[in-house]
Amino acid sequence: LHLPGILSLPSTGTPRLGVIVLVGGPQYRVGAHRFFVSLARQLAGQGAAVLRFDHRGMGDAPGEAAGFEHLDPEIDGAIAAPPPNTPVPTVPAQCRIPVLARK
Repeated sequence: LHLPGILSLPSTGTPRLGVIVLVGGPQYRVGAHRFFVSLARQLAGQGAAVLRFDHRGMGDAPGEAAGFEHLDPEIDGAIAAPPPNTPVPTVPAQCRIPVLARK
């Protein structure tokens, strides 16, 4: 399973911190009123690498929505994702999270 994600990086230097934004309800990685986009950009501006991704069946992600109480494989995959310089992420086969764009 591939889950689409967006990685926001600081404009200069190496990230000081990594943040994974988890959407807990029936919405996709952008968030209501683009809240998660704004959050990711603000955190990246302060030196963090921020990963947002769609859970199964939400936004651009394939599959059937599993509900927030069954997201452990997806969260584990996001945590195991390699650093941004790695061209193709290799994480648990159950949940590979490719980064589609960098902003």
